Amino acid sequence: MAPELEQRLQNMMKEQLIELVGQLVAQHPSLEAAILQAVENVLAINEIGNEVTEDWDFSRSAIDEAQTSSQLEQKLSPRDLDAYRQRLAGYAARLQQEPALALRNDLLEIVDEAKERSDAHDYHNALSLCALIFDQRLTEQELVLTKLFDTAIDAIMLFLEALLNEASSNLILDSSSTLTPLLTPTLRRRWLERLFQLWLQRLDASYADERIPEVILEVAWDEDVDFLQNLVQDELARQHTGMHSNIVDFTRQYRSKTLERFMKDLSSI
Repeated sequence: MAPELEQRLQNMMKEQLIELVGQLVAQHPSLEAAILQAVENVLAINEIGNEVTEDWDFSRSAIDEAQTSSQLEQKLSPRDLDAYRQRLAGYAARLQQEPALALRNDLLEIVDEAKERSDAHDYHNALSLCALIFDQRLTEQELVLTKLFDTAIDAIMLFLEALLNEASSNLILDSSSTLTPLLTPTLRRRWLERLFQLWLQRLDASYADERIPEVILEVAWDEDVDFLQNLVQDELARQHTGMHSNIVDFTRQYRSKTLERFMKDLSSI
C-alpha cells in the first residue's frame, strides 16, 4: 500500500471508512467478495496474534528466509521493456543460427522474471513482461516460434489469470487522489482483447482452446461486457461479410458457433 494512502486511512474515523468501503462496492460490485475475504483474514490474524503457541517458528532458518525474501524484493529494479521487446522480436533471426531449445530456455527466463516480480508484488512489471510475450505471439509468423510462444503461454495461463485478478483488486491512489485498481479499466480491456485475439488465432488453427474464454470470463468485470460483446459482434460481422461461396467452410462455421456460444456466456458475468 502506498504510504500516502496508508496515512490517510489511519486518519479516517470508523464511520468514514465504512462509507468509503460502501462507495467502492457501489462503484465496483465485484470487489465486495474480495473485501469481505480480506476483512475475515485480518480478523483471523488478530485472533491468532492473541495466542502464542509452539507452532510459531522462530528458528534462524525462518528468519533468514524472510530476510532473503525482503532482499529479493529490494533488488528488483525497473526493467527496460524495450530491451525485452527487442529480445523477443529477435527470436526469428536467432532461429537461423540457434536451436529452438535455446530460444525456449530464453523465453522461460522471461517467464520466470515475470513470476519473480509477481512474487515481489511488482504486478505492473510482471504484467508488462507477460504482455510483451502475448504481443509477440500475436504478430509472430514463424510456425516454430508460434508453437514456442503457445507452449509458454499455456504454461503461465493459470498464473496470468491470478495475476490479472490480483492487479484488478489491488487499489492505489491515482493522480487525483482517488482509489483506483492497479489494473485500470483501460489496461484490463487491453488484456481482454489480447486474450480474445489469441483465442481467435487458435480457432483459425482448429485448436479447440477452452481455457482462454474461461480466463476472459473470470477476469472481466460487469462494465467490460459491452466491450467484449462488441469484439464478438465485430468478428461475427467480418465472417458473415466474407461468406459468398457456395462451398461449405466447416472451420468458419465452427468459429461462428463458438463465438455465438461465448456471446451467451457473457451474460453470466
